[in-house]
Formats: sequence, structure tokens, C-alpha cells
Amino acid sequence: MQDARPDPPAADSPGGVLREHLAWQLDGGYARTSLRAAVDGIAPQDWGRVPGGAAHSVWQIVRHVEICLTDLLEYTRTPGHVSPDFPEGLWPEETAPPSGAEIDRSLAAIDAARAAFTDLVRTADLIAPLGHAGGRCVLRQVLIAVDHESYHVGQITLTRAALGV
Repeated sequence: MQDARPDPPAADSPGGVLREHLAWQLDGGYARTSLRAAVDGIAPQDWGRVPGGAAHSVWQIVRHVEICLTDLLEYTRTPGHVSPDFPEGLWPEETAPPSGAEIDRSLAAIDAARAAFTDLVRTADLIAPLGHAGGRCVLRQVLIAVDHESYHVGQITLTRAALGV
């Protein structure tokens, strides 16, 4: 599960350095493995298993990350976006994925949302208040996205250990 990635490319200005470091954090950062690496090698039958004492399967955690990251992205860039109900709309009920294709779709959706956030990091004013988002800014939203995914990558790692996979 270890990522061996080089440092992010150097940027030519302080703002550019911040943007590159934020983009790097979105992709897995320095202090954690990426989501893709965290789920790499999990057998199809293990995605839906919930270890004793745990609340969620790996599938539920990954799907939750997808739902939340997509919601956070749309809230950031789309005036009038309506978020799912909290908390029930943010977690799937089913413990197991319907198919391997659904796992692939969910991971691809996470990658796409992360790429869209990276585009925002590289192009948007990071600290300008978003008028439709209660004055929140892109920087705040990116930090939430990174923090949230980091937490759940750790949760996946612990779930894998509890399952012995």
C-alpha cells in the first residue's frame, strides 16, 4: 500500500507553489497513501465485508467518499446545488457493491471530482468568497476535501487490517 511518488514540481511563484502543493495533496499528498493505493488488491468478495466492531465496509467508505467529494465539488462550483440529506444521503445502505464495474465507476468518479478540484486549484482565485456558498472560498473547500479523504483512507486501512486483507 506504499506510494513512492516524487515531490511535486516546483512552481515559479509563491502562489504557484501553494497551488502545486494543494494539487499534490488532492492526489494523495505527503503523509498518506492515495485512495487508489489503499484499495489496491482488495478481492471482490472483501469489498462488502464489515469487520466486527466496525460500522462500514470498504465499499461503503469508498462510495461515501465519492458522494461527499462530488457534493463538495458541486457546492463549490454550482450556485443552487442541493446537497444530499445529512447524514443518510451521504452513506450507501448496501454493504457490498452491486458489481466490480460499480467499484470501477465509483473510483473513476472520485478521480474525476478530484481532477476537477485540481483544475479549480490551478485556475480559481483561492481565497475569494464564493457568493453562492455563504462566503466560503475554494481554498476552504479543497482543504475539506483533502481532510475528508485522508480520514477515510485511514479508515480503509484499518478496515483492511481488521479483515486480514
